[in-house]
Amino acid sequence: MKTSNKLFYCLSFALLMGTSGEAQFFKKLAKKAEKAAERTVERRVERETTKKTDQALDSILEPGSGGQQSPENTQGNGNTGDTEENGTSTGPVPAGPKTIAVYSKFDYVPGDKPFFYDDFSKDFIGDFPANWNTNGSGEVVNLEGSPDKWYAISNRSITVPNFKTKLPDDFTLEFDVKATNLSRETSSLAKLEIYLSETPNLTTSENNVMANLNFCQYIAVGVRVDNDFNGDPDPISNTMQRDLRDVYKDIVHVSIAVNKNRYRLWLNETKIVDLPQFIVKPELINYLKFHVGGFD
Repeated sequence: MKTSNKLFYCLSFALLMGTSGEAQFFKKLAKKAEKAAERTVERRVERETTKKTDQALDSILEPGSGGQQSPENTQGNGNTGDTEENGTSTGPVPAGPKTIAVYSKFDYVPGDKPFFYDDFSKDFIGDFPANWNTNGSGEVVNLEGSPDKWYAISNRSITVPNFKTKLPDDFTLEFDVKATNLSRETSSLAKLEIYLSETPNLTTSENNVMANLNFCQYIAVGVRVDNDFNGDPDPISNTMQRDLRDVYKDIVHVSIAVNKNRYRLWLNETKIVDLPQFIVKPELINYLKFHVGGFD
């Protein structure tokens, strides 16, 4: 028996306007001071630990030396036994590349002024959510094991939240996504496309930017990004290669930050997209849309 895939979208949906620069500055400053203090303590502890460890090793490997250099390793001219007269070392040189650790951080900062929020708590189970529009269908549902309400989006449909005003230049967006019954048979066409568009019309044939979350399970597809602006001589169309198959098997928290031309997207707390000039014409990015396809 074949089980159908279903996309349950939004445990809660929040769209916030730009952050307070002064407040964020002092928050970052305080965090930097805190981190600096932590690093100072860590360096001091490391130095003391190294010192004590060296003393312990000296007492074991060179008893009675008191940490002094052994006579056989000292020559009258002050050079070690592995050093030529011209001072050039003749000892062994470590070979091979060093391992370099790479660090990142979850640098998403939500806005501080609510623009739109919906957790479907005021909608009845089985009804289409009151604050949304679609050219397909959908309904508010409960998921087993969860007391919260979710919006189940129908396949091959466009869904639009009903904004009272156009999007500002700077905003953040957060929501949760859950796809059920994913398996090795889940098609590469199973996707959620997130559009930032020019109009609230139920179409994607207009100026827009788009991120495509692909739920395929038999190959790693990654996240595709496209922008489409009339007259743009250098459009962006690319796929951020990531293996997200296991990520999509659970609830995924999506975070998006827009700062005029810059567009960033995180899945859970991992940054997937950071494009500084993705939004070529910010004045044409006014509304949010979702397109679902490939779910049976």
